[in-house]
Amino acid sequence: MKYTIVLKRPDYMGLGADDGEDLYVALVESADVDGALSEARAQVFEADRRDAADSDGEFIAARFPSDYSHLITFHGHVEPVWWGWQIQ
Repeated sequence: MKYTIVLKRPDYMGLGADDGEDLYVALVESADVDGALSEARAQVFEADRRDAADSDGEFIAARFPSDYSHLITFHGHVEPVWWGWQIQ
């Protein structure tokens, strides 16, 4: 099944909540919700580790995939046009 998972990055990463940098939206496929959440956390963890490696120390990566808080799950892939936190 397809799932859309919204995760919040850990506060210790120091990213701004005002501009949505602390949120990550993953479009994943899995047999169940638990598998989808694990896949989403692995996806953001790897993306953030790559960003940290390329940032010359300006970006702090999360310590563990489980540090990302699960906010909400949607069935299917929700293709965002405009997320509410982007409205300024």
